[in-house]
Amino acid sequence: MIKGFRGNSFPNWVGDSSYSNLVSLVLRGCKYCTYLPPVGQLPLLETLWINGFHSVVSVGAEFYGGSCKSIQPFQSLKRLDISHMPRWEEWISDDPSHGERQGRSRAFPVLEHLGLDSCRELSRVNHLFLPSLIELELRICPNVTFPIDLSLPSLAELTLINCPGQELLQLGASTIRKLSIGYCSSLLLYWGLDKLCSLSSLKLVGIKDVECFPGRISLPSSLTGITISDLRNLKSLDYNGLHHLTSLKQLSILSCRKLQCIPEEGLPSSLSFLEIHRCPVLQRRCQPGAGEDWPKISRIPQIDIPPPETDFDPDAEVHSLVYQTRSLLSSDWRGHLQFVHRTLAELAVTFKE
Repeated sequence: MIKGFRGNSFPNWVGDSSYSNLVSLVLRGCKYCTYLPPVGQLPLLETLWINGFHSVVSVGAEFYGGSCKSIQPFQSLKRLDISHMPRWEEWISDDPSHGERQGRSRAFPVLEHLGLDSCRELSRVNHLFLPSLIELELRICPNVTFPIDLSLPSLAELTLINCPGQELLQLGASTIRKLSIGYCSSLLLYWGLDKLCSLSSLKLVGIKDVECFPGRISLPSSLTGITISDLRNLKSLDYNGLHHLTSLKQLSILSCRKLQCIPEEGLPSSLSFLEIHRCPVLQRRCQPGAGEDWPKISRIPQIDIPPPETDFDPDAEVHSLVYQTRSLLSSDWRGHLQFVHRTLAELAVTFKE
């Protein structure tokens, strides 16, 4: 680990061949450095975490090894996480002229996981070719865009938290199996999730303007699991948007406090597990025997619906609050402030009781 280096550029020995056996590297809190070190030439490096480079504006050739072209950049790297780089604006690939095809990067041939977190100014990602990427996580990168020629042939898991991402959904339409979307515009959902023909797991968190689910959101019939959480304005479930999900096995409904009832027609007959937490009105209606909606769900083999008076999870509430607080500088900061104030008030009342 290199932590808290106070210079504005790294010494020459960082990335040197003397460290060719290095497998894992953490670079943290080097907030005065204006460039990332040339670690792309470390032949055995498999995991790389970069955090808190506050002065970096552009990531380019120097990251891959500069003028050194002796080996393929990041030839063994499998996991890359970059976070809290508030001034970072663009990510340029290694020299594309060295790739097998003109205009295609040759770096990251075996990269399986890429995570970008709290890089608010990042807006340009150019000429990346990630043939082995399985998991992509974008958190609080509200301005990031990807070129239409980005190639992600192996992408299976996509997480978007307070990020745009329609182009990524289009690029991964035939391969994405697991999708998590949180604190994003509902417009992203209306693009047509039914085009994700391999999607089996969907998680939606903190989409504030969804009042009916799925409503106008088209879901693919391939889904086997759905989790909706912290949809604070959700009032109803739409059976017409659910009944075609003949492969659906798991449905989790969490922290949807305004949700009123189970649809009159019930839920898809394929369900084998139903979970409802922190939805007080709905929980009361779904209690065994006495609940008005119990007959609609009683056939489901596994049901986890505790009485609402015993179902408060401070960890879940704080987790939601943390994500909203981290998003305060986004375009909807007034709405986030209102949410923070409301949630703190709810927590105070609960703890007082």
